[in-house]
Amino acid sequence: MPEGLNLKIAVGLLGVVVAVISGVLALHKFQENWIQYRCTTEALMHEKFLFMTRTEPYDQDPPFPFLVHRVESLISTENSSWVQYIARNEPIKYSKGEWDAVILLRSHAIRQKKRREWPGDRF
Repeated sequence: MPEGLNLKIAVGLLGVVVAVISGVLALHKFQENWIQYRCTTEALMHEKFLFMTRTEPYDQDPPFPFLVHRVESLISTENSSWVQYIARNEPIKYSKGEWDAVILLRSHAIRQKKRREWPGDRF
C-alpha cells in the first residue's frame, strides 16, 4: 500500500471517530447539564456567603428559616429540571402484560387508520 493511502485512511477514520464522539456528547447533553449544575452550585454558595455575612436578606432575626426556604427552592428547581430531563430521555419500561396491551392497542389503531384511509378495503 502506498504511504499516502495509509495517511488518507487514518485521517478518514479519525474524522469518523470525532464525529461519533461529538454526536454522543450532543445526544447526552453533558455540557448543558454541567453548566446547569455549576449554576446551581454557584447559587448555593452565594446563599451561603450571604447567610454567613448576615447581609440582606439574612439581616433579619432568625435568618436560618429564610436560608432553608431559599436553599430548598434552589434544590427543588434543580430536582424538577432533572426529572424532566430523565422523563424525556428514558425509554418507557413495560411489564409483559403491559407490553402485550400496548402492541394490541397499536395494531388496533393501525387497522383503524387503514380503514379511514382506504374505505374500499372493508368490503
